Amino acid sequence: MRCHLGDIKRSGFQFDAVINTWFYSFRRIEMKARIILIIILVISMLMLNSCTALYKGLGMFGQFMGALYCITTGGDDTTKITNKLEDLLEAIENQDSSAIMSLFSESSKENIEEFEASTKELINYYSGIHQSIDSLIGASSTHSRDEKTGEQRTLANAFEVTTSECVYRIWLAWNEKDTANSENVGINSFYIINKEDDINLFAGYCGDGKETPGINIGIQNTWPDHVTYFEDDEEDDE
Repeated sequence: MRCHLGDIKRSGFQFDAVINTWFYSFRRIEMKARIILIIILVISMLMLNSCTALYKGLGMFGQFMGALYCITTGGDDTTKITNKLEDLLEAIENQDSSAIMSLFSESSKENIEEFEASTKELINYYSGIHQSIDSLIGASSTHSRDEKTGEQRTLANAFEVTTSECVYRIWLAWNEKDTANSENVGINSFYIINKEDDINLFAGYCGDGKETPGINIGIQNTWPDHVTYFEDDEEDDE
């Protein structure tokens, strides 16, 4: 087979063109990768900012750890229960007793008349419009699944809520799921106290630690007094 010089030049030119096309395509892919990386960084920064806000009450180190947890896990539990609290706060601020009652589980409202009275007491106790909701400890969750009893999932968290008039410390326990008994689904236990009236401010708020169903107002923080493992640790040290 004869090969003319002109053919070689044309072949060489075509080869260079292919190389240039590949190189240009590579640069385009690289640019796309850069854009994707920038997008990922921007989203991560937004997530970091929002997650840090959720854990504001934990201090600088707590904010960092909370944000790290939020980014790696999605922070779903803390976000979910924070949203549930916000629904409750809006109902309180709208002075809507029916809306407040609808957010609580049926099992927490054994005496409807007493519960309705407690919603009115809560409306009178609460002042202002909420400006921020800060997580004090990060949401804790319990989850069980059994063929006989079904599936249950409960979220709980301590908050500090700043309104246009004052600051409240709050404990909220919310039954997210109960496939065996739908009457358990909803807010089960709610504690609230004006921060000025509370004690043990260094710790996350939990009221008397009993998680009494319904609405509990003005109960000072007993944490860590009711947590027995502190006493056990002291005994072990002795």
